[in-house]
Amino acid sequence: MIRLGGGGAASPAPLTAWNTDYIAGNDGTPIHTDNTLSIFGIVIPAAIYFGNISISVVIDDATHNYDFGLYNSAGHLIANVGASKISATNVFTLPTLQGYQTIPAGLYWFALTGVATTLDINQGLQIMWDFAINFGSSVGGVLPANISRATPVPAQNVTPAFLLN
Repeated sequence: MIRLGGGGAASPAPLTAWNTDYIAGNDGTPIHTDNTLSIFGIVIPAAIYFGNISISVVIDDATHNYDFGLYNSAGHLIANVGASKISATNVFTLPTLQGYQTIPAGLYWFALTGVATTLDINQGLQIMWDFAINFGSSVGGVLPANISRATPVPAQNVTPAFLLN
């Protein structure tokens, strides 16, 4: 615990890993249309310190560029891996371009984009806040710096299986 002030309330140290639950044997989450985003509103329940994002890959694509990352509730890209070729199945980990950082608990959007639709990621079980496929646009398999999203509403669907660590 980290003490705030001189004897005030204690604040827990940030988590060093957080993930969506993985659903074994479930179909993957594809990139639905090239150069568009798939976004999934999620609630991260505690502050987390991370600098890598891992995804659980069903079908890899070592030919085309893909990007995945997090937007905050204001729609600003706060962590992403940049244009990357995903060359292996199972768990695939990449460092974020922004390096290690601590983000507070709250609403975020996990987003995927790519220049092709080959990549397929395992699904994670997560009741989420909002989701959209074929949302906005991207260039070269890179997430844009900002997205504009209306106030999210609860939606039950599955997110991609991913890990922040």
